[in-house]
Amino acid sequence: MPKFIVSITSLLVGTFLFLIGHGLAGTLLTLRAAEENYSDLMIGIMMASYYGGYVIGTFIGPSLINRIGHIRLFSASAAIAGTIIIVHGLILSDWVWTVLRLVYGIVIVMLYLAIESWLNANSDQHIRGRVFALYMFVNLMALALGQLLLQLSAVGNLELFAIAAAFFSLSLVPLTLTRHPEPSKVDEVDSDLKLLINSAPLGLVACLMSGIAGGAFWSLGPLFTYRVGLDVAQTGMYMSAAIIGGAILQWPLGHWSDRKDRRKLIAVMAFASALIALVTLFIGQLGTTFLILTAFFYGGFYLTIYPLSVAYSNDRNPPEKILLVGSSLLLTYGVGAIIGPLVGGLLMEISGPYSLPLLYVFCWGFLGVYSLVVIAREKPVPADETDTFAPALRTTTIAIEAHAEDIFDQMDEQDSEPKPAQ
Repeated sequence: MPKFIVSITSLLVGTFLFLIGHGLAGTLLTLRAAEENYSDLMIGIMMASYYGGYVIGTFIGPSLINRIGHIRLFSASAAIAGTIIIVHGLILSDWVWTVLRLVYGIVIVMLYLAIESWLNANSDQHIRGRVFALYMFVNLMALALGQLLLQLSAVGNLELFAIAAAFFSLSLVPLTLTRHPEPSKVDEVDSDLKLLINSAPLGLVACLMSGIAGGAFWSLGPLFTYRVGLDVAQTGMYMSAAIIGGAILQWPLGHWSDRKDRRKLIAVMAFASALIALVTLFIGQLGTTFLILTAFFYGGFYLTIYPLSVAYSNDRNPPEKILLVGSSLLLTYGVGAIIGPLVGGLLMEISGPYSLPLLYVFCWGFLGVYSLVVIAREKPVPADETDTFAPALRTTTIAIEAHAEDIFDQMDEQDSEPKPAQ
């Protein structure tokens, strides 16, 4: 086993465990809310509350982690998250669940912040890119596995809530027993939306549409499958298929963009996502297998758009602005993710479940058309001045900072290479 993997095993194991519980809990809560006959709008409000907490946590997290340390923050956050999940199963109240989801969103971003800053600090410069690529793979596989655990018990029982909470508790073990020293301070989060509006408006719009459509999909996708007749196990497979599709297709499509005009690829992925969402309106009538297949390709296409928008925005800004650009895009995605479940829940309440794929069609169709407008109006960035694509997670600014440091390292290496004689 490569030495760098051994050195971060405890961090990756802790991540894998809490994300299994997190993946299970998200889908479980939507399905349980549906079984309790909460309105679609109310479910949208509850799920939007999670993203509201996530945005809040992004801003207060760095000061908390600098005050009490990584292990304490991770331990407290995992304990609170596990407790919140259990309380969901014990207290069946829509407004109580809404408040709990807000707090849950805050503590989840704390968990991500603790892990990612720790990984960043314990990874040598020359392997940091590989470390975060492995971390991303662990993220996606854990979330996919969490969906499949829905088959272990009935949604109406307490068992699945207990299982999800247990994974949060287990995630404490490798982190609290690790021998690696805690990192030093974490930088405060800063953003500048005006910078993006002036330099890379397509990146800003792409992130906003990704947030709206993505927030609606992860929050209300299980509700959609429930309303159209899929059972709990099939819903788990549907959500897992989207995650696996994103994991498999994001790499080749993203790295292909290093040799192509990213604006055009954003347009292609947007129109492809819109087409798959449109197909969902009709293919859902043909059976579960076809519906799950559309989820695989939808996840593969749509999950590529956010990292493409990050790479495009980096292309349009100097390297020293990468962290500021990344945090601004992350904030934009978070705002969109709050809007998505609210609008999606309202549409499903008024027009039924198939209005959710129509929301996807609108978001991706709008992005595709806007991309074409940008292509017609602005000049492309020369190929030798573009950033290298890096699959991106919409978690914290630490992963963005790691990518920025990678770019600075590459620039230093290029500057230190002997120049050919003129």
